Amino acid sequence: MPPTSLRRAVAPLAVAHVAGVLAQLLTFPYLARALGSAEWAPILLAQALFAWAALLVEHGADLHGPRVIAALRARNAPLGTTIWGIQGAKLTALPVVLALLALIMLTLPAMHEHRGLLGWTLLAAAARGASPLWYFQGVERAPRAMGIDAGARIIGAIAVLPFVTNPGHGWRVIAAQAIVNTVAAVWLTIEMARAHPFSRSGFAEAAREARRQSRSLYAQRIAMTLFLNANPVILGFFAPWAPLAAYASAERLLRSLNNILAPLSQVLVPRASALEATNPNAAGSYAKFLLPRVTGLAILIASLIAAAAPLIIRAVLGADYEAAVPLLRWFAPLLPIVAASTVLSSTWAIPTGKDTLVLRTTVAAACTLLLISVAAVPVWGAAAMVWATLAAELVVLILLSATLWRRTP
Repeated sequence: MPPTSLRRAVAPLAVAHVAGVLAQLLTFPYLARALGSAEWAPILLAQALFAWAALLVEHGADLHGPRVIAALRARNAPLGTTIWGIQGAKLTALPVVLALLALIMLTLPAMHEHRGLLGWTLLAAAARGASPLWYFQGVERAPRAMGIDAGARIIGAIAVLPFVTNPGHGWRVIAAQAIVNTVAAVWLTIEMARAHPFSRSGFAEAAREARRQSRSLYAQRIAMTLFLNANPVILGFFAPWAPLAAYASAERLLRSLNNILAPLSQVLVPRASALEATNPNAAGSYAKFLLPRVTGLAILIASLIAAAAPLIIRAVLGADYEAAVPLLRWFAPLLPIVAASTVLSSTWAIPTGKDTLVLRTTVAAACTLLLISVAAVPVWGAAAMVWATLAAELVVLILLSATLWRRTP
């Protein structure tokens, strides 16, 4: 894809996604101050838990779905049965994941005094995981769908401001997110059903096939959750609320900026899949072309964040969160590392069907994080959790890079 075409494809998605991210970041200063660290930390923990559960409910559809749909469209094959089969595979995972989420929330020591968050967290996870956003990415109708999804998140972020005025209102943050996620998921499902009406004929077989084809990617998603969303949970077993709030706040800021790369991934997976179908090795060459450009921009942004960390923390979180300043600085390298990994996976590994490689790299990263965190967090606390996260993400980048350069000219 020429650079100008890529910019045109990514631009509307980036605008919608960045707007949603900014809306959530702009509510950070108010919520951090209104709730205080003791009540803000459990909300961040609940958000990490429902994001973790949503990834499991997705059953790898966000990676597997666009690739399959792009290939079917390239052959002018019908989509309906495959689409609903992928959604069916996701829904079979839903009750198991929600039961696991409830068990974790009920047993996690950090959540014992905040069990009122359980119901809203379960609803948020179910709605987010069941969203058919992957379908709109596969048929390259993502801008409108992203607009709906981002609009819902913006409304959910802003709506809490008049209703969260003291530490006892923390549950309303999760409630608002659960409601807007549900509305967005239902809206997008209705639009998908209008284009491809549901039919029972072949549905069960299509769901089984979707589970089979996405098995490796689903296992990768399970492993990925260990170092994307489980970090605050792991820290919650070892740290009191203040260090947990500092860590979770710094991580949320960096992860929110990392999420700005999501539109790039949403465009590149279906485009690179179609390109690879007609020109073998094209995806590898495209990855090598984009890698230095995207990574270079991420390095610049990370440098600015590291330099301005004290100002960012004071402006976003307030004086009570000074402990987050060094954590934010140490987290800054996460941006270029994840940017490079996103390019490699979205333009090469996923489009070329290297699901087993993606699974192996993610399992290696998850093991790295668990080993370092279990050994170091009890001694060095939140700082060790940052080091474990960086090491895990670096393992992904090294393994993907080594394999790409070895297999493509």
